[in-house]
Amino acid sequence: MKHSKYSTIIFDCDGVIFDTNSLKISAFKKALNAFPDDMVNPFIEYVKANFGKTRMHFFQHFLDNFAPQSPPSTYEKLLESYGASCRSLYRKASLTQGFLDYAILHHSKSELFVVSGNNGDELQEAFAYRKIDHFFSHIYGAPQSKKAGLTTILSSRERNSAVMIGDALMDYEAAKHHHIDFIFIAEYSMYKAQMLQLQKQVGFTTIQTLEELLV
Repeated sequence: MKHSKYSTIIFDCDGVIFDTNSLKISAFKKALNAFPDDMVNPFIEYVKANFGKTRMHFFQHFLDNFAPQSPPSTYEKLLESYGASCRSLYRKASLTQGFLDYAILHHSKSELFVVSGNNGDELQEAFAYRKIDHFFSHIYGAPQSKKAGLTTILSSRERNSAVMIGDALMDYEAAKHHHIDFIFIAEYSMYKAQMLQLQKQVGFTTIQTLEELLV
């Protein structure tokens, strides 16, 4: 693979730019600390199995399937608590190995984008706070889906020169849906075994960290 062929480079966020996957799980647990473990624990397993969906989906799923008797105000309270945790953790979380050097190297010769299931306003605030927002042409997040974000980006760009860099099945599926290349970054993924098995079947590129794309 010649990485230099890509003029449009699209990143997922958690596990690709920020080492935040485990921190996000902790944020879900914190938001649900008023609920018993026998509700929260199976829900957390659901989150882990579906990482990349929006928080709105996850909390609605929790209330529908684990706590249906909760008062109507619970949904907004959960979103508020989780959002506060996310704003805090993005300010402190480590960048993934190689990201900064990669962004410095590529942003002047390719268009870089973020397409994430996280709240778009929070991401833009976090990227500005960490002084990395200038690397990106645009940062897309919820309520827009990943597939919709890719649709917007690719509507005016060549698909054969675009690539999605992600760490989860949803990232691969979004790339496949739009017929663009996919690169799996394994080091911080919660789905390493699953994704490596899939890689054997379909043959996408796998790297440990973005440092491998600097050479």
